[in-house]
Amino acid sequence: MTTTSQNKNKKSALGRGLGSLLGASNEATEAKPAKTQVTNNTKNTLNNTKKIEPSKVVRTIGIEERILSIDIEKITTNKDQPRKKFEREALESLAQSIKEQGIIQPITVKPGASGTFEIIAGERRWRASQIAGLHKVPVIVKKIDNQKAMEFALIENIQREDLNPIEEALAYQHLMEKFDLNQSELGQKVGKDRATIANLLRLLNLAPEVKEMVVSGEISMGQAKLILAVKDLRLQFKIARKVVKSKLNVKQTDKLIKKLQGAEIINKNTNKVLNMQTQNLKSEIQKILGTKVKLDYENGKSKLQIQFYSDDELNSFVDNLRQSWNK
Repeated sequence: MTTTSQNKNKKSALGRGLGSLLGASNEATEAKPAKTQVTNNTKNTLNNTKKIEPSKVVRTIGIEERILSIDIEKITTNKDQPRKKFEREALESLAQSIKEQGIIQPITVKPGASGTFEIIAGERRWRASQIAGLHKVPVIVKKIDNQKAMEFALIENIQREDLNPIEEALAYQHLMEKFDLNQSELGQKVGKDRATIANLLRLLNLAPEVKEMVVSGEISMGQAKLILAVKDLRLQFKIARKVVKSKLNVKQTDKLIKKLQGAEIINKNTNKVLNMQTQNLKSEIQKILGTKVKLDYENGKSKLQIQFYSDDELNSFVDNLRQSWNK
């Protein structure tokens, strides 16, 4: 088979892949997006593929939307992207898939500064494409404002279940604060009821260490909700470490929390009684000595401080102490 024949067959195969994705209606339309697909694992194939100009419109979807094939370097990340954690292993797996099958779903972007494009949704695909060695990627260009872009990114991640509960809660909080939305208004925009949003936002009250455990998947959403009932952040962390170490389920976590909270109540009541006894003893000593004293008591250890306002008071106290000692 000749080189020309090989190239024609290659173009035809690639064209069917992305042409089917974009819904092209004829072979001429299919041939254009073909150049954005990667079906070979080697960099040689990427380098030998005829490049499409960054501004080349593959297909116009509507008045405000276009699909382009653009240089991957012209794409920038979105600082308001709700997803913050990208697992390296998962990215490499996706990169291998992209090498073999190409990008099945274009990255959604909006026009940025100086001819760049800012990612609205698809940062994971963009990162994996870089690992795969792609020079150009297919994108859908949307002309929308910042609020709509944030909503779009959040909804896309929620629908794909790409966000952990903490990332989702932070995204909700950011939208509410930046655009002055209440929980009900936000719920209407992202398709969630107010109670669901409220419960997610409550997770932000967890101790920082516990939130990290939720992000990493060590603590489940159900366990996190139970731990929220504990107001003491140090106790929250103590419970979370025990849950992870002992590999407790939700029911076992509930029992642990009730047990520790019961112990805390007993300790508080015991400390309250001791404090009352300490105050009574302090008052009695002050009456005997006729001067101000400070009495600290903790775990069986105590410290007594006696206040003297002159040398005469100190000398008088010492003399009385000597006399009492000698009796």
